Amino acid sequence: LMFRTAYEAKGLLPAKRDPFASPAERCAYLIRNYEYKFPPKIQAQRKWPHFPLTAPWPILTMLAVNNQPLREREERWVAFRDKGEFQKYGEFIGSVAQQHDMQSARRLRPHPFTYHTIQMMLKDGGVCGTMAAISSRSHNTLGIPASQAIQPGHCAVVAFRYDPKSKTYSCKGHQYATGGDEKTTPFTPWFREDLVQRTGRKNGISISFRQRKPMVYHQSVAWAVNYGMRSYLDSTLAHAVFRLLAESD
Repeated sequence: LMFRTAYEAKGLLPAKRDPFASPAERCAYLIRNYEYKFPPKIQAQRKWPHFPLTAPWPILTMLAVNNQPLREREERWVAFRDKGEFQKYGEFIGSVAQQHDMQSARRLRPHPFTYHTIQMMLKDGGVCGTMAAISSRSHNTLGIPASQAIQPGHCAVVAFRYDPKSKTYSCKGHQYATGGDEKTTPFTPWFREDLVQRTGRKNGISISFRQRKPMVYHQSVAWAVNYGMRSYLDSTLAHAVFRLLAESD
């Protein structure tokens, strides 16, 4: 802690994360990257863009809520743009990850990014939660809707996929350990409740547990959109109106 405080005082390590990106900043940033053109050969090799930003809006909510600071995103975008890096995992360090002070001290050095950033996670490593955070943040930086997810005693990651051949969407899980889709709950708000509320926490954003929904809910969004966006909206509106009716009606 003494060395960390000294680094922060000397400006060798940021004392806190950059401000979170606003919704407008996030949209502008994603559009800028989405429209980037690689040389044709590299564009084909990297299958860029990975996911269509023109997808129906219900598919894009995980992108919309991802509020990583722009400087953190930009470092990862430049690594992908210039070197093709797409980090979905980091160094798995075992039990020392449960001792935050020890984990921080073992590799403490001047660094342009502070703790709780993907850059520090890639430097220090961690266990399942860190691995899922690295993957979900990398996905979102490259315009792929993704989120960490909880399983019994474990943390995983889920992401939406697009199949250009069939022109269909799906929601897939990765880094599973203690179950399949039926044991997985994405760590992202479910916007189809009567009330959606986010509560602050020290290091970022916390989501009320009651507003998370199991994996199948997010998969059902992909299934519904694949069936037809108009039908999806009509049925959603009809259900909302039905719930407003008095029991006698």
